[in-house]
Amino acid sequence: MNTKVEKKLEENLENFGPVWSFWKTMGISLLIIVVGNVFVQFLIIVIHLLVNFVSLNHLPSSFSVIQKYTGELFQKSYVISESILISDFFSLLMILYFVSKKNKINMIGYLGFNNARPVSFIVWQIVMIAFFYGTNFIASQTSIEEPEFMRMMRDMLRMDSFGSLALMLAAVVVAAPLFEEIMFRGFMYTGILKSRLGIFGAILIPSIIWSLIHAQYEIIWIVMIFFTGLMFTLARYQTGSIYTVIAMHAVNNFLSFVDVIQK
Repeated sequence: MNTKVEKKLEENLENFGPVWSFWKTMGISLLIIVVGNVFVQFLIIVIHLLVNFVSLNHLPSSFSVIQKYTGELFQKSYVISESILISDFFSLLMILYFVSKKNKINMIGYLGFNNARPVSFIVWQIVMIAFFYGTNFIASQTSIEEPEFMRMMRDMLRMDSFGSLALMLAAVVVAAPLFEEIMFRGFMYTGILKSRLGIFGAILIPSIIWSLIHAQYEIIWIVMIFFTGLMFTLARYQTGSIYTVIAMHAVNNFLSFVDVIQK
């Protein structure tokens, strides 16, 4: 390992204090994703279904009726926004709880809440913008089709009020970047970095898992999301700051949001 890489690795490792081991980090991460995110979102959908059935004064007569109402719920952006906002908030609380159980004194350092150098911070935002428009240009010049999920979102948002648009903007530009970056480039990154896998595992593993949770996209777009994740983790490593990647993620999602509603 060359001197520059060693120096940067030391900067990433300093002031962490005790952290969860690799396998405990992965287990806790899985628990947070399944319970804090997936289960809470499922619970919100169930609550909306129950409210619908109560308002109609009758229970569903068959499973097909439940499927019908569930499909209708997924056509309402405010339901999706609510599920993202609430599940991400709950997941963040779970992350803070587990970090506090291991390292109550230095939770900030554990999750990477260190100030980045202003120049590095700005350069990475420029890289993010260039990457976004570059990949979109390549997709437009090849046979890569726009994700079906994005077309569905566009149809949904066209019928929305300003309030629903604002709620969705808060969900995808604020809540999602906060949770996902603190989860993958904060909690998971630190646990892997201090394991035997070191920096290479800390860059690769969170990027793979982060891309796989975007299962609503087609395979080619999941691959692109993986490379986006690699870029985020490299930025986390180079700047030593979670603020950099939260901002990059927010910029990416904002540009995607604007792209969706403008087409």
